[in-house]
Amino acid sequence: MKSIIFSLILFLLFVNLNKANDNSSCTVYINIQSPNTKQPCGETIETACQEFLTAVQSCNTTAFNTTTYYFSPATYSFEGIDPFGSIVNKTINIINQEYSVDKDTSYTSVIFDLKGATNSFFNVQHNLISDISNINITGITFINGYQESQASVFVNHGTYGTYSFESCVFENNTMKSGTNVSNGGSFSVLQSSLNDVVLQASTLNINKCTFQNTSNMGVTGGLFYIDNNVRVVLNIEESSFTNINGDYGSILYNGNKLLSSTISISNTVISKCIATNSTIYLVGSTQVYNVTFSDNTGGGVGFQFTSSSAVSTLFSYCNFIDNVNITPIYSFKSGLGVSLYKCVFSNNYYSQTVDRNGALTLSDSTASVSYCQFYNNYAINGSSIYATNFLYNDPISIFNSSFVSNTAQYGGVFISQGALFLKDNTTFANNIASFGSAISCFDSTIVFNQTSIITFTNNTDTNGGNNSNGLGCGSNSGCVIKGNIPNNIDTKTCGVVPDKNEKPGLSAGKKALIAIAIVAFVIILIVALIFTLRKIKQRGAYKPIGTSNHF
Repeated sequence: MKSIIFSLILFLLFVNLNKANDNSSCTVYINIQSPNTKQPCGETIETACQEFLTAVQSCNTTAFNTTTYYFSPATYSFEGIDPFGSIVNKTINIINQEYSVDKDTSYTSVIFDLKGATNSFFNVQHNLISDISNINITGITFINGYQESQASVFVNHGTYGTYSFESCVFENNTMKSGTNVSNGGSFSVLQSSLNDVVLQASTLNINKCTFQNTSNMGVTGGLFYIDNNVRVVLNIEESSFTNINGDYGSILYNGNKLLSSTISISNTVISKCIATNSTIYLVGSTQVYNVTFSDNTGGGVGFQFTSSSAVSTLFSYCNFIDNVNITPIYSFKSGLGVSLYKCVFSNNYYSQTVDRNGALTLSDSTASVSYCQFYNNYAINGSSIYATNFLYNDPISIFNSSFVSNTAQYGGVFISQGALFLKDNTTFANNIASFGSAISCFDSTIVFNQTSIITFTNNTDTNGGNNSNGLGCGSNSGCVIKGNIPNNIDTKTCGVVPDKNEKPGLSAGKKALIAIAIVAFVIILIVALIFTLRKIKQRGAYKPIGTSNHF
């Protein structure tokens, strides 16, 4: 009997739990052409709600933990509306019911016009450290958002969860500009009011999205802003950024250097943007894969990386092409520096200052460059690589890379107060400069790997005073050249240091010449001695006519 009662209790608990789970989620349909303007509505496509507010009343985030909204194609206005208020411990899904893209505007078939909205569209908060929220958005276009103190589309106040935007479009979403204004135009990840040290990292996924036609001058983080000491994983995948104008991180400003936070940007295009300071500003660990950065300008920097922490930045399979007066990669006081693998820098032009270029600039930083190509770039100094003031005394390492047809006043590679390590079939060809057309060296060390082939071909110094095939050391510069130096390199303007494997003294070549000279001298001496002895012998056998011996 007891077992039957116990089983009945378990059954009732199971039924109640299922009912609770059924009540924890809600789905509603919205169609601006629907005649249904009052509740109840939206349970099916046929009974769709006409207005967003009516749909939210029918399927609200207070009564339900998970809400899903299906929107039929149309433009929806949110003027005077706070869409969801504060989102705490909830899951929200918004889906374009009939996804398509306008070829002329790139807009999706569902458009949210945020002009006049009284709050950010998503404002994620938390009351407890354990609070978790999740947001999933598919196929929505967000336009004309404006907020004075935070992003207009999405704000997360340090709340753990996963927030995903897929196949969305963002245009002209801005915030108030001015001195010391930050927090981003479209997305903000801000510090928590709780003890954020113990919070887990939230994840923000941007997949197959388009960002276009947006100007956010005077704002730190024009599109994305990540605050200091916020644990976040940001993934930007298969997206595009076109005609984005700004100054301090016109696309992204990441002020967070926590090791638990990472930024990943892959299979993405950044083009026709203007940045007076930086396009993407980074201080944390970053992976950049198959990104094309092209036709950008503005006098600033593309990817600016700054960090004294043990964090790294890797660029692989990236293309930096046809940029004017903007530095694609700039690393400043970076502990581990940047790594470049199979990247291409071509047709970049930079003429604004002498301390940056149109490809890779390093200041108090270092880099590893492998299997990369630099061709047809122009700068005043260092058309391909400009590097100065090596704070951490680590050399720039260049492996299996080529520097071809670059033009500068000083150097395809310009190095000052640092070190350069060349290895594995690296080539300098057809570069032109007034001095040091391949490499200009000042107060630095250049090391040629002993077992590698480094090729210098047809590099031209136009000043006519140095026919070194591209290697130039500034006068009284203290440059030192080591290792397996190519035979066609004239190092007369540089100091040459013998290999460490050699004993102090004469070089092996000079020792061989001296040995040959000694052997030749000994042979000549022996021949002369034999000739002299023969002469003496002949003189002893000579007798004048008419003389005889007397006994």
